[in-house]
Amino acid sequence: MNRATLESAREADREARRAAACDFDRPIALSAGAGTGKTGTLASRAVAWCLGPGWERSERSLGPANDPSGSGAVAARTLERVVAVTFTERAAVEMAERVASAFAKIRAGEEVEFLPPGALVVPNAELPRRAASLLASLDRLAVGTIHAFCRRLLATYPLEAGLHPAFEVDAEGTLTRKIAEELVAERLRLAYGDPGDDDWVALASLGKGPDRVAGALASLAASAVPPEVLAEDPLSPERVRETADRLAERVARVHRVLAPHFSGGPWGNMKKAMAAYEGLEALRRELALVRSAGDLAELATTDSAGTLREVLDKWRKREFTQTEGKRLDAEADLPESCEELLSALSHFARLDPALFAPARRVLASLLAETVRRMRARGVQTFSGLLAGARDLLARHPQVLARVRGGIDQLLVDEFQDTDPIQCEVFGRIALEGPRDERPGLFVVGDPKQSIFGWRSADLAAYEAFVRRLEDEGGCRHELVVNFRSAPPILEEVERTLRPLLVERAGVQAPFQVLVPAPQNEGKSGFHDGDRRPVEHWVSWDPGEGGGPRTGHDRAREIEAAAVASDLALLHAAGVEWKRAAILVRTTGVLETYLEPLRAAGIPYVVERDRNFYRRREVIDAASLVRAIVDPNDHVALVSLLRSPVVGTPDAALLPLWGRGFPGLASRLAGPDPDLLAQLDRIVSEARREVPRTLPGLSRLAGWERSLTAALRSLAELRRSFAADPVDIFVGKVRALFLSEETQAARFLGRYRLANLRRFFRRLLAGMVSGDGGPQGALRELREAVAEARAEEEGSPGDETIDAVRVLTIHKAKGLTFDHVYVVGLHGEIRGDRDGDSTEAVPLGGNAARGGQGAPGGEELPPGRQDGA
Repeated sequence: MNRATLESAREADREARRAAACDFDRPIALSAGAGTGKTGTLASRAVAWCLGPGWERSERSLGPANDPSGSGAVAARTLERVVAVTFTERAAVEMAERVASAFAKIRAGEEVEFLPPGALVVPNAELPRRAASLLASLDRLAVGTIHAFCRRLLATYPLEAGLHPAFEVDAEGTLTRKIAEELVAERLRLAYGDPGDDDWVALASLGKGPDRVAGALASLAASAVPPEVLAEDPLSPERVRETADRLAERVARVHRVLAPHFSGGPWGNMKKAMAAYEGLEALRRELALVRSAGDLAELATTDSAGTLREVLDKWRKREFTQTEGKRLDAEADLPESCEELLSALSHFARLDPALFAPARRVLASLLAETVRRMRARGVQTFSGLLAGARDLLARHPQVLARVRGGIDQLLVDEFQDTDPIQCEVFGRIALEGPRDERPGLFVVGDPKQSIFGWRSADLAAYEAFVRRLEDEGGCRHELVVNFRSAPPILEEVERTLRPLLVERAGVQAPFQVLVPAPQNEGKSGFHDGDRRPVEHWVSWDPGEGGGPRTGHDRAREIEAAAVASDLALLHAAGVEWKRAAILVRTTGVLETYLEPLRAAGIPYVVERDRNFYRRREVIDAASLVRAIVDPNDHVALVSLLRSPVVGTPDAALLPLWGRGFPGLASRLAGPDPDLLAQLDRIVSEARREVPRTLPGLSRLAGWERSLTAALRSLAELRRSFAADPVDIFVGKVRALFLSEETQAARFLGRYRLANLRRFFRRLLAGMVSGDGGPQGALRELREAVAEARAEEEGSPGDETIDAVRVLTIHKAKGLTFDHVYVVGLHGEIRGDRDGDSTEAVPLGGNAARGGQGAPGGEELPPGRQDGA
């Protein structure tokens, strides 16, 4: 980039920052590339508004009589009429901290680095007073996630929204699942009785029993799928015919591109391409005869269709043989047309009408009742919050008017990751109604970073919203000056990504060049010996002649060992562990990369891991509670004995069990001297049978004393469970077995401790207020551990801990590290589908279709056809 182009880009960037902080007369959409300081830009708008136009508007509205203190009421009103919506709670905290820091600096007469020149058009003498008042009332500023915003909205107007006034959000989905399971259990007698229900029987014969039906039902309810959409049959002859016609259009588009190149030979090494072309012509003829969903499925799974899909997959990536390249490389429309047809054929290859049809009918009969029970019990899901807020604003104009009238500025972060429902909520509030009643709207995002399509984020919806914003008199700006990275990193990003980010409406935004901030222009990035700012590692075992000879799994092992070694060298050179991060594409490969870190003694943190119920400390704590509450749970007893808090060697289990240890332990209902004496004798006899030369036994020296002490604690806790209030019981569990103290002393003890604290909080809350009382809480705990339910681990709440961060690429958005290892790029991500179409049913309408193989799902962009 030449100097003139560089300065022009920087000048446009300065104008964008000025507009963000000063232009409140029209809606603004800001495209902010990575590292361009979008959080600071959002904060600058909030600060400039509150100190200037927002403050003055509040003064006019309140008048002197309503603000006897001269500033307190004005500050409160100004702040509470600013609503900032962020993508994560962490981003909300960061923005609130930025705003608070700015007010504090202005109060002290200091400069705020992210405020552009001229942003504060307020007399200098007035600024500190206003800043001090705003800082004192900062709790009135509404900064939170879109779900928090929608929850506040529904909680304010529950009756209008048709909700229980005291509704609760089912964050883990356990309540929704429980309701679904209850309903399925009630229907079983009729479903499998005499004469029974043919659809239920059909599903059972295909291996989809009550558990799978309940799981699909809970998934639909959690996703807030309206029950009425299941009434429409996507496999009806009319719908199938419409789908066949759409598929024929895609076939015709590819055919038009290819026909001129296949009019004659010689074919040479284009035999497979010719077979694909002939399959394309056969597909055109056969589509005209399609009458049923089975016909579509059969067409998509023939051998010729398989060959066609193989060739289309290569051509969409412009992978041609030499002969193909000479004929087809110049066809600009070929990749897109191949991708559209490939996605449709792959979609219908998964269609199973024999499974799909009865699944839809069964779930249609259950979903409405599930939703009714959820409303009656005050259960709401995250998706339900969004859909409920949208419907509330759409159906109650008076509520919409009040919401709109209570907001002066609406700021939305990470807007590229919004979905159509969220766009509708923001559009109704800020882009509809009388112009003089609309709040100011400021949305910021980066279309290139739209990576949450699996969570319904929709780039097409983003683009449509921005066009609508412009039609309503708004404007768009871009931030392109990067403050985070040295020029060599920005140059490498452009070199590697620019050829890949080819613009495609609704699917892929074009590449946006980022320019270095002036203060970074001369920086060369990290250099240390052979290290460079950006390195590309190749992981393989050399075969004969030095070529690659490695599968994906072995390549990951080599890569993981190399990363651990490199981290150790960096740390030895003075780099703190916390300044490094390992980014993985999927959590399924985490263990491969963690094992070398453990072996090397490198501390690490798996950021926001959802393996809470898979963690060893949680499983051990759950076993302890189960062994107390259920004396006959011998599996839990074994787990307790083997846990670190007791430390019984495996070699002692056989002699213990051979002497009747579990039966006596089951009879231990409280401190019983005679029974404890019998158990002590058994332990002593078992100790003599354990070989003293057993490898590793020296690390468990004195295990028999630990076991006898544990038995006495177990006896006291069983007595406490029967006699004491639950809070005292849980307190004794923590005090007598010292699980937290034991785990805190182990590797990554602070994180183990955070998990155990969360575990005991959950246990106490469940025993006090959960369905079924203490036994119900125990049952829920047993199921959660058995199913290894996905839930985020506890956090020690200390971001300064010196440990390498290990996280997925998705979760790394917005975070900054000095050294980043992006691993596993040689592999291929495959979905976790199990082929169960009861888990994905048609949702009706092009914007909501997408059941597995459902007609209509092929209309979604590639990568979105499986979302139900």
